[in-house]
Amino acid sequence: MSTNKQSKKSNTQSHLLHESFFVGNIEYRSFCNLNKEEALMVWEWRNHPAIRKWMYHSDFIPQENHFLFLKNLPKKTDNFYWLILEEGEYLGVINFSNFENHQSEWGFYLNPNLFGKGKSTNLIFNALNFFFKKLDLTQVYGFVRCDNYIALTFHDFIGIQKTGTQFIKVKNEDVLFERREMTRERWLKGNYTLQYWKDAHAEYKAKMKAK
Repeated sequence: MSTNKQSKKSNTQSHLLHESFFVGNIEYRSFCNLNKEEALMVWEWRNHPAIRKWMYHSDFIPQENHFLFLKNLPKKTDNFYWLILEEGEYLGVINFSNFENHQSEWGFYLNPNLFGKGKSTNLIFNALNFFFKKLDLTQVYGFVRCDNYIALTFHDFIGIQKTGTQFIKVKNEDVLFERREMTRERWLKGNYTLQYWKDAHAEYKAKMKAK
């Protein structure tokens, strides 16, 4: 009896995660609320060669498959996507999957038109702030290919810790990934601000350039 009630409560809460949210000047627009132009835009982003090459599923996604995915997404209780807008600018996409007990795997990709403009810091900071302060997740984790050196270095810089490695099938090949994790406790204890991250990132890039 109590298990059924808990399950119903969990399903209700998970469906609420398909909503859009505002936090200050940041909008987290649910994929369930995208208009056609935005749906086509994120489809083009996801198929960008520099983005899909690092994904579990790196094949080109046909447009009809993408729209079928969007149609079925509201029925999902463990898989959620948002388009992030910062002061009206399309910043990128964040998602979490395998959502259970306030923990989830997460992922992100930047608007490819913003590559090289230092916006990755904004995207990831706003994603983690959203997950831990707005949605009250206790932990997020993700997997980064071990040959994606730029992403691994960036994870080191922002304190997303390595907790292990594992092989994951990519196009029928076993590819080695690092498991990276951030907890709500560590995030809140750090008392991070976006400006602190941007200043630290600028200092880090200056040091790397000087080597």
